[in-house]
Amino acid sequence: MKERPTTQQVLAQLERIEASALFAKSPKKKHLLRFIVESALEHKAISEKDIGPVVFPPFDPEQNPVRVQALNVRKRLEEYYEKLGKGDLVEIGIEPGAGYEAEFSYSDRSEVLTHVKKAIAHRNRLWFGLFNGALFEIFLVCRDAPEFAPGHALYAEIDVIQKVVWGIFGISKPTSIYHTDDAEAKQSVQLDANLCFGHIMLGTHSLLSLNWSAARDSFNTAMKIDRVMTEMSLWYALYLLVIGKTRKALEIAKINVKEHPDGRGVWLVYSLFLYLTRNYEEARDAASEVSVIAGPMRRLQELLMGLIFMELRDYGKALGYFEAASATTGREWHTVNLEWKLLRKEKDFVLRRARYIGFMCLCLARSGQHDRLRKRLDELNRLYAVSDAVEIRPMQRALIYMACGGGHRALTALRIACLRGDAFVLGLHLCPFLDQLRDHPRFIRLMERFQPPQQKN
Repeated sequence: MKERPTTQQVLAQLERIEASALFAKSPKKKHLLRFIVESALEHKAISEKDIGPVVFPPFDPEQNPVRVQALNVRKRLEEYYEKLGKGDLVEIGIEPGAGYEAEFSYSDRSEVLTHVKKAIAHRNRLWFGLFNGALFEIFLVCRDAPEFAPGHALYAEIDVIQKVVWGIFGISKPTSIYHTDDAEAKQSVQLDANLCFGHIMLGTHSLLSLNWSAARDSFNTAMKIDRVMTEMSLWYALYLLVIGKTRKALEIAKINVKEHPDGRGVWLVYSLFLYLTRNYEEARDAASEVSVIAGPMRRLQELLMGLIFMELRDYGKALGYFEAASATTGREWHTVNLEWKLLRKEKDFVLRRARYIGFMCLCLARSGQHDRLRKRLDELNRLYAVSDAVEIRPMQRALIYMACGGGHRALTALRIACLRGDAFVLGLHLCPFLDQLRDHPRFIRLMERFQPPQQKN
């Protein structure tokens, strides 16, 4: 990994090495290793003249033992990591040559990083059952290596992705984006104040909580630590998009697409950014690049394509995509939790028919298909009459009222969506499907409360 171990982690690993059988009975080798390691931690360049008088007094330059002893220490370190410490998280090495410079890294062979890689693999696949797998793997990381700051930052990221995506799909019960817990992100920067990724995730949590000043401070700190890494982060790009720096946000997303041409999630994010900035044809082309067979990523793609085609006024395709996005089967969701398993048999049909009913109604109203709109609303009323499983989320209810011309009711439902932390709230001032409400005084007041201070491109 790119991140380096903290000073505390290096010193703890040094003590572990010194206590091993390879070093415990060799005080000179221990002393030499500690001197080189501590000098590196203090960013001091050292030579034989610096080492000799401290480690091998009285030091005779003509009978210089430093080079030979350093070679022996290097060999014992290599032997330690081949046998005793092959599963250790932190790796200490000494650069070959006469520089006597120690290097510190996280070992790819460690069990902790194995769990990290599995968690990242689960996260990248965006499959709901695997979110639990990702959280389990990263839980093992934080349990086995509580001092491993990147593990806590990754835990924070997986938690954010899960709650935002679950919020969009409305799984089992409404999920508020305000309820993301920033404890793991805070823990990561407490362990390592120079962990750029930790500050990025802390900024993301603040962004989702609509705490604009805290988000700004965290992202500014990340920029100071590692500008390149921050400017490659899609979380930072989201922050820029929300505060009005759309050009820079699109530039970051486009760079990510070029760097990861096979990254399905990256293409979806790029398409979403293009949609929110009213570049509909480009958004359609970008979303079409995502070729997936099944699962939640496909549903996200179908939802986004429906929104794009609605703005392109191709209402037939838009309705088809909204229907497809709503038709998530019980089989795809059965790993989410026990509650969903119990709901599956008798309520899944009802739930999926109502999931994006607001978008469908708005699409029918815009296309002038008022007869179909009435039939859809009659169907919804029948579902309400026969089952208590129908739960129309406030944002979808607002869209239904918009489709029926009820502006005030739509704004009331929209306000409830804002207060509950609907997943769409973060882009409330950006969402094209809300444009018909933007000039209403009540909508303007909502924007004053929930929109961040805008900055120029």
